[in-house]
Amino acid sequence: MIEFVEEIAEYCREVKGITDFYIIQQNGERILENDENGTYLNTISGIGIEDLWYDIVLTTSHQKSLTAGYST
Repeated sequence: MIEFVEEIAEYCREVKGITDFYIIQQNGERILENDENGTYLNTISGIGIEDLWYDIVLTTSHQKSLTAGYST
């Protein structure tokens, strides 16, 4: 997959001359674990991450306001 994305970027940016061609990876940030020499990270323009949660503690009043209108 890393090689495939790099080939797409090279084709669009170098062969077709689209210098502002962006590759935004959607999720799958764990692919970076296999990017041994950093070329993939240098190839992509960004990463979109869905469902990103922070480790926070909500008070009961916060929990009630977040779930208001939803039946359990």
